[in-house]
Amino acid sequence: MTNSNKNIIQDNFGKAAANYASAAIHSLGEDLQWMVEVADLKGTEHVLDVGTGAGHAAFAMAPYVATVEGIDITPQMLQQSEAGALERKLDNVKFSLGDVESIPRDDATYDIVVSRWCAHHYQSVQKAVAEIARVLKPNGQFILIDSCVPPQARVDTIINTLEFLRDVGHVRNYQIQEWLAFTESVGLHGEVLNEWALRLDGENWVQRIHTPTIHVQAIQALLSSLDAETRQTLSVTDGENWGFNLPAFMMRAIKR
Repeated sequence: MTNSNKNIIQDNFGKAAANYASAAIHSLGEDLQWMVEVADLKGTEHVLDVGTGAGHAAFAMAPYVATVEGIDITPQMLQQSEAGALERKLDNVKFSLGDVESIPRDDATYDIVVSRWCAHHYQSVQKAVAEIARVLKPNGQFILIDSCVPPQARVDTIINTLEFLRDVGHVRNYQIQEWLAFTESVGLHGEVLNEWALRLDGENWVQRIHTPTIHVQAIQALLSSLDAETRQTLSVTDGENWGFNLPAFMMRAIKR
């Protein structure tokens, strides 16, 4: 991850850390339970949560595993995650500074690595998945939950433009097939476990990360300008309850 992009992410998410700790989409998402279920946990696993943010994926895993470590590049996010662990009385969870593109851990350390709602910020997906593969034990699992884009180039461009206008630290939402190729290239054999439409309430979405007003106006203008077919594809709504649907997915990749 370049220093300039890292600084943008640290600044944006540092200011918004408390919002991400309380946001329902992050703290109460149904995907948290899906993640626990698909991991088929025995209680002996050591888990790493990369880009942990306010720690919600780590909190979800903690009751069912031996240990969970969460890393993030934003100190204010780690303050939120540490406070959350104390509040939940989780004594097998710890958090520290760390970058997924250069994970400060030894080879073959973890049974499971999880990444939830943060992979679209990876400056280099290739570096990130290579590092994830490195720290996984043989037959270890990488569980990824993130937003994505469909194969249609126009919709891909629209979604990534909306995301960048909202958060200039955004790098890219990829197609699911691209993610399968990324993981396969580093010896992680992937399978898609779920796909769904994530409903975004526009006002909540932009307020959560303090999107500048001029960018909010640009987002709304772009949504309003879309043709009928694309509006239907994204389930766009206008007015007081403006918003749209963002494609999302969950996949698991096993280290060979």
